[in-house]
Amino acid sequence: MGGEDHDDAACAKACDITRAQVGRIRELIDQTYIQAEFATIEPAPLRGRICSAVAGITIEEGHPVLGFFNREIWKSEYRIHPEKVKFILDSLPPTQAQHVRELLGQIELGRQRKSTLYKALEAIFKSQSDYFVTGDPDAEGL
Repeated sequence: MGGEDHDDAACAKACDITRAQVGRIRELIDQTYIQAEFATIEPAPLRGRICSAVAGITIEEGHPVLGFFNREIWKSEYRIHPEKVKFILDSLPPTQAQHVRELLGQIELGRQRKSTLYKALEAIFKSQSDYFVTGDPDAEGL
């Protein structure tokens, strides 16, 4: 996918596969990216602050452009379908159902964090766009 923006229908057509198969491939890529980002074989020694970059800024045709290093993980949004969750929870023993509820709560917190970070990036990007283009610290935002 090379960081390019493709919709599932276009990918399915280009690869001669179904949209469901594209979705499963996208999910595999997301899972692989998350594992690579957060899982290490052996912990590295900590030296001061550690930062993880999620996006960079480039200037294209005189305008700043926010470029995600892995656009798919930021563009994708995961939705939990209440009807399906109820169906699954009703079929589980109470202790397993409680574990699933807790896991779903953690997934929701992760989704909210991702959404909040994305909104913060957009706000900073918008307010500092003149600075990104000119490099002048006195440049005013929009």
